[in-house]
Amino acid sequence: MTVSQTARHPRAWQRLKPAAVAVAGWAIDLVFPPVCWHCGRPDVRSCADCQRRLDAVAVRCLPRQVDQLETVYATGAHDGALKSAVQAFKYAGATELAGSLAQRLIHALAQVNLPVDTIVPVPLHARKQAERGYNQAKLLCNVLAAELDMPCEPGWLQRVRNTRQQAQLTSAERESNVKGAFEAVGDASGRAFLLVDDVVTTGATLSDCARALRNAGAAAVFGIVVSMPQSTAKNAGR
Repeated sequence: MTVSQTARHPRAWQRLKPAAVAVAGWAIDLVFPPVCWHCGRPDVRSCADCQRRLDAVAVRCLPRQVDQLETVYATGAHDGALKSAVQAFKYAGATELAGSLAQRLIHALAQVNLPVDTIVPVPLHARKQAERGYNQAKLLCNVLAAELDMPCEPGWLQRVRNTRQQAQLTSAERESNVKGAFEAVGDASGRAFLLVDDVVTTGATLSDCARALRNAGAAAVFGIVVSMPQSTAKNAGR
């Protein structure tokens, strides 16, 4: 069937798409065989041993003070199996880890009582999301919203400037890199937001997101992330 024929027969094209995706995935795995996100074991994206290691990492609710937010909470230190999982989830397409990592957020939130009514993922710039194929924060947000029976509303924030990757920058550079990168869409008066992301380092990204929401009238902004740096986690745990 030609492209012009599929345009005239959209139902046929819809049936072809899943098959095309499957073939593309098979071809990619053939050229670049999958490896486990933590131990590097070949031919499997997530081996049972490493999944058990991740599940064994205790879920904590570590507070972190970040400008413009009431509090940011992390579920553990960015180290070991948790660090490997976050990095693979964010950069290596290991989207199958979304459920495990989101469950950590859910267990951490059960330890605090946050007066929030709207969950918002930290947005990616459209160009970066097209390159990556997904927004890892939104994947976490989707699971979180379903479990908590609360709306996930990514439309409240947009990234208006494509910034450099924060992980490659110094602490001082991170703040200037994301300053003014986010804008709120609509009137947020009276709303209390929960910002969701994978990791907090300096807090610059979350801070600029919260600034945008507060400028739109938000009454409160909290944050929840999977991990924070080891040194910060030690201080937060005292």
